[in-house]
Amino acid sequence: MITKGLDVKVLYDTTPLLPKKITGVGIYVRNLFRGLRGLGVDVNAVYQSSKLIKENSIDTHIQSSPKVFRAMFSPKNSIIHSTDVNLLSDSPKFKKVITIHDMTMFRDDMMDSRLAKKLQEHMKAQLNCNPDAIIVPSYEVHSEFLIRFPKFMNKVNVVYHGSDHLIDSDSLQRKAVTDKPYFLYVGTIEKKKNLVNIIKAFEGFCSLEEETQLVIVGGDGYGADGLNKLISSSPNKSRIIKTGYLQNASLKKLYANAIGLVFPSLYEGFGLQIVEAMKMGCPVITSSVGVMAELGREHSHIVNPMKPEQIMGAMERFVFDKNYRGKLITQGTARTEKMTWLECARETAAVYNKI
Repeated sequence: MITKGLDVKVLYDTTPLLPKKITGVGIYVRNLFRGLRGLGVDVNAVYQSSKLIKENSIDTHIQSSPKVFRAMFSPKNSIIHSTDVNLLSDSPKFKKVITIHDMTMFRDDMMDSRLAKKLQEHMKAQLNCNPDAIIVPSYEVHSEFLIRFPKFMNKVNVVYHGSDHLIDSDSLQRKAVTDKPYFLYVGTIEKKKNLVNIIKAFEGFCSLEEETQLVIVGGDGYGADGLNKLISSSPNKSRIIKTGYLQNASLKKLYANAIGLVFPSLYEGFGLQIVEAMKMGCPVITSSVGVMAELGREHSHIVNPMKPEQIMGAMERFVFDKNYRGKLITQGTARTEKMTWLECARETAAVYNKI
């Protein structure tokens, strides 16, 4: 971590916290900021002003009043940490750290091709500013990144996210989503999350028993129209509950009471849902590919994401084999024991110290 007495100010980009509703990147930005403050790092919340987002919820997320970043008024030799591939400045007067969360824009069929091209060019432009250090959230992203940008070999650092941000959430909830047993999906409703095969698997599972439901938590993303039509046309649509976006307290309760998280995603940069579930004592069904396998290993039930019969088989085993489910809960809890936001902050501070 940053050594005692080191005269350095960190200008920390909190722009992803402008919206009231935050997901993966916002959760990272909020909890890492709190962790760095907890370590005593001189971290200062700044943001890039935006005409597109009228609201400013940053202070409610981090209990600290941010300032609009102004390069000319910022002290020389500060470290600027750009938390989502948007460098605050390319000025040589600053040391520059950039977090790259995933490489989705280089994956075919994961997003609109025009948007993907635009994001690829944006990332290349940011990297052309020659950051002093790059942080990625997994070894999967580390590998993907270096395949395309090998010249940054000595600058890339893997820092896992924390998993403990739901623990202290107020667990009170006025109304339960359902009083029946349920499987849980958490994430944006989008193509890469593999909801098509989740729905197919659940429809097959419904033929085995008549009570268990599927709760889907998250807002709409790329390809949501087709996925929502698939859900609404399912013969078991009465057993599929869509909640939309939920706050931490509600999400914590859903994890704690679910039969299991069903998350056989096709691609993630980290897969925060996996470690959230494990931390909350919710066993996980996830993919045999990418970071899902990296995080899951023997701690979750691994399936081929393109085979809905395997997802269905995992659901069946979770319901009818309580010993197996209990074993995964124990293993998942152990997996996340050291995956805290304080540890994420320590490793991030070590990156600051290195540059």
